[in-house]
Amino acid sequence: MYGKQKEWEPNVDRLVRSAIKDERYCSFILDHLERPATEGIKDVKTLERLWVRASQSDMTVAEFIRYQKGE
Repeated sequence: MYGKQKEWEPNVDRLVRSAIKDERYCSFILDHLERPATEGIKDVKTLERLWVRASQSDMTVAEFIRYQKGE
């Protein structure tokens, strides 16, 4: 009776500062930050600074990813 569960799709137009409250968005962002953006994430403090920037940003998820990638 139960149908197939719908796969989660992120809303990349959502503001990143609210999106990071959901672990799925955090994973999505990190998955989309390819090198060289992730090369600088070598320790917990660096990762924490990334989330602080995200929490204070007026960018959408998509804009934040592009910005972090240097695009």
